[in-house]
Amino acid sequence: MGNTDLNLPKKRYMKTDAHWAKRMLAFLIDIAIISFLTIPFQSTLPIQEDLSFTEIINTMWTSPELQGKIFMIEIFSAIIAMLYFIILEYKLGQSIGKTIMGLKVESEGKGLTLWQMFLRNIFLIPLIPFNLLAIIDPLSMIIRKDHKRVSDIFSKTKVVEYIPLN
Repeated sequence: MGNTDLNLPKKRYMKTDAHWAKRMLAFLIDIAIISFLTIPFQSTLPIQEDLSFTEIINTMWTSPELQGKIFMIEIFSAIIAMLYFIILEYKLGQSIGKTIMGLKVESEGKGLTLWQMFLRNIFLIPLIPFNLLAIIDPLSMIIRKDHKRVSDIFSKTKVVEYIPLN
């Protein structure tokens, strides 16, 4: 007398390209999580809290030591972000933000590879030309009908949404 006796219909879904607004919101959720993970490193900067914004900028421009620390934090944050997206998308097909928004990364081939995940997230590397994708990718998502980023095209991946039909 278990649930195996019931012959219920399986849920049906329609797969569609994920809308750019949902993708952006998922990304903002992920960036908030990554920012939270890097707070301890940001607090190591030797900046007085009572300084004005202009004084902080002037201090940053005139202190090679501070510039070095900021650069190291930026590199470390980029590594954390890359690992976050690469590992979650490779293992689960989605980041936490994508999970919340009901989105999933799929390969246009057989299955997701680490190389594809690296290419998808190369825009996180804080060096030119990679960081130029941080500007180009959102524009591509908004303009294209399939809402693909340039990084999606390079990596031969797509972000999809499964919409319940019943």
